[in-house]
Amino acid sequence: CSECLTRRLGSLSRKTACAWVLVRAAKMFVKNAAVPLALVATSLLGLCWAEPIQLKEGCKVETLRACGDTYLPYWKTTRLEVSGEPLKKNCQIYREQIECSRNFTRECAVGVPRAAALLGLEAFQDNVDATCTVGTKSYEEYQKAIGCMNSVGAKLNGCFRGLHDNLEKALVKAPTKDTINYSCCSYAEMVDCFERVLTPCEDVGGKQLTLTLVEQVFGETLSLVCGSYKRGSESCRSLPELPALGPNDPKYDGFVELVLEIASTFGRKD
Repeated sequence: CSECLTRRLGSLSRKTACAWVLVRAAKMFVKNAAVPLALVATSLLGLCWAEPIQLKEGCKVETLRACGDTYLPYWKTTRLEVSGEPLKKNCQIYREQIECSRNFTRECAVGVPRAAALLGLEAFQDNVDATCTVGTKSYEEYQKAIGCMNSVGAKLNGCFRGLHDNLEKALVKAPTKDTINYSCCSYAEMVDCFERVLTPCEDVGGKQLTLTLVEQVFGETLSLVCGSYKRGSESCRSLPELPALGPNDPKYDGFVELVLEIASTFGRKD
């Protein structure tokens, strides 16, 4: 339970607690690696090292952006390929994008962030390989659920875009000390959105599969930093509504960069 984890972490030094959480995340990634790497890995990094993103000299975040992130399901599309050559082609694109991101991380990131990001990327690639390989359990589960999930693909895309827009506002418009709180509540809203949208897919396992993976790989980790800012909480309801972004406000197209920036605000008061 999250309370048990919080008590356990509270008895450890900061560095020891961070190491314990990262090891626990590694085990979760190996077992359930179907959620985009940065959403979890960078939340952990924000917990342990509340500092701006550091890249080696000569490295630019634009290089990471150029890798692409269409491997994040329903983020930039309303339909996923089902089988045959179209699925095979997309799987190859996903592998290339992940490998590009891995190369950037190896060459440009430093320290524990580098190690954690590589761990997540490698685990996510393993999951893509399994889902794209005919005959595996992951492939069979995908085949069973994908038809229904595609039927609500536009709504799933809306859930992801709602999360993106809310995270963007949290980063740009919220006081720095409240950025994580707004982000936690934005995640909670996305889970609520999934819950509603995937109800028609309950019989084929799409709803439970998605919600379970999101909770195990993302939600359990976030519970360590979100405190009272969780689904249906008074804390979330009491947060003032943030204004819309203006034409001159910074924009973040990719989830990876956006979540990295948000994670870097954890513990900061400025």
